[in-house]
Amino acid sequence: MFSLHPSSTIPVQFTFDRRWSSHIPLRPIPDVQQQWFDTLRTSPKSIRSVTVDTYSDPYYNSNRMQAWGVDGGPVQVELTADYYRALHSLSGFPNVNDIALRFTSDCVGRGNDLGSFCDFYLLEDHEHRIHVLDAFFKATAALCRAQRQMPGGGDQRLSTLTVRNLQNTPDEHVTSSDDFRETIRDMTALHLQICTEWNDDHALSRPDMVNFWGHLRSRWLEPLADQLETLTLYWDIDWGLYPLMDLRGLHFPRLKSLSLGTYVFGVDAQLDWLLSHKTLEHLSLDSCAICTSWNLGPYDDPDETPALRFALDNLAVREAYDPKGIHGPPADEWIFEYHSRWPTYFGRIAKELPALRRFQFGDAWDPWGYKRESEPNPYRDTRFEDRHLLGGELPGRYVDFMDTDHYEDTGLPGAYNCEESHAARLLDGEQKALDELLDVVRERNENR
Repeated sequence: MFSLHPSSTIPVQFTFDRRWSSHIPLRPIPDVQQQWFDTLRTSPKSIRSVTVDTYSDPYYNSNRMQAWGVDGGPVQVELTADYYRALHSLSGFPNVNDIALRFTSDCVGRGNDLGSFCDFYLLEDHEHRIHVLDAFFKATAALCRAQRQMPGGGDQRLSTLTVRNLQNTPDEHVTSSDDFRETIRDMTALHLQICTEWNDDHALSRPDMVNFWGHLRSRWLEPLADQLETLTLYWDIDWGLYPLMDLRGLHFPRLKSLSLGTYVFGVDAQLDWLLSHKTLEHLSLDSCAICTSWNLGPYDDPDETPALRFALDNLAVREAYDPKGIHGPPADEWIFEYHSRWPTYFGRIAKELPALRRFQFGDAWDPWGYKRESEPNPYRDTRFEDRHLLGGELPGRYVDFMDTDHYEDTGLPGAYNCEESHAARLLDGEQKALDELLDVVRERNENR
């Protein structure tokens, strides 16, 4: 094991880095499908990992750019009968233990008409994705059953599942199916990247946006709680605080590796949940931020707004919704403040995760430099694919949440509403705390 230096980039290969000979892809390209069938006929037992792509170009996965007239995008192709025939033959590779399904990054919500010319180019709408998910889990379930029926019960199990650009729309039809339950039965590693409907309004309060996280928790995470050893959760916009993903009460007793991408901390309860997993040996925080202040609109009933109820239960109120000024100066919104900063987080991680031997913090490779923008970046899921490149740099890590539309960087490298000299001192303190955490991790590796 190695330890992480604050300025280093880590050449670690994870299960999602599929560059070995025992891997085979499936794409809607005749030559690739022929390679699949040839391998199925000649050397099926050699395959250990499979990637199923719904687009033609594995390195570029946004149809939207073609709508903008940009050359080099993926060819818009139909998933043919041969494509599905290949997918349904997955059980012919009996030793597969690692599979990935990769959609494009463009999606549209159920029944939505965005009124944009780009709609005509968003081929993977909700209905299409559900159809693909249904076919995919039928194929993986057949593989799992075939593996269990091998002589002696077999020694191979499908244990790792990756889904890139899973749309943030509840998919009850899929996740309530016997095929889905059969697939996750022996799963120990789950890697999910969520994609969001592209919308000029960036409305984070849309029903699917609000409701998806309860679905993700109850259908994807809770059934795996007792068996997961590796969990990766990424989204193409900021998440965790708003839209609210409340993980309190959900515990993974066997979890060794946790990776969070673009996750926003804004209450101590979120950090408490993370630190409750004393079994963690690897923690990766990619482009994660602390929200120091968040403004919510004038809601009449906090109990009908989960994020507002969560804030009222956990945060100090700087300004309460009081338009008539009954309790003080008139206020037309809720404003909450959060006072914990990264030095506190780093210190607690060092002290409260005794098994931690690898810590990654910073920004994974992002060719267009998108960090915490509200609009989904069509290239951003390369961060998910290349998260093994995550370094230990300490960029500006604080955001404010401005009503139900978007987050904004605070504008200072290490503080909120303070003078630049004070911000510089805070940044020095954060770097010192990060270095101390990395020293703890380094010492644990040296003493193994």
